[in-house]
Amino acid sequence: MTIVIFIVVLALLILVHEAGHFFIAKWTGMRVDEFGLGFPPRAASYQPEGSVTTYTLNWLKFLVRILKILTKTIRIKIAVLLSSQPALR
Repeated sequence: MTIVIFIVVLALLILVHEAGHFFIAKWTGMRVDEFGLGFPPRAASYQPEGSVTTYTLNWLKFLVRILKILTKTIRIKIAVLLSSQPALR
């Protein structure tokens, strides 16, 4: 359950970060063709009628970040386990 909460919180943090880029671009009058979380392939997309901006949810960036964090966490746990074994010191 902790991992699920972690993934949801991480996704929200990434979304807020990316939204900052989006809102500043809109505020300064730049045309934004796509606001997406991640890199293609697309998981979902939505374009409101009359808008030039397509909102997308993509797989690659989100999954790569999750895998990197999980790999690092697993390595740390293994290192802690190995260093706590008296026979291995």
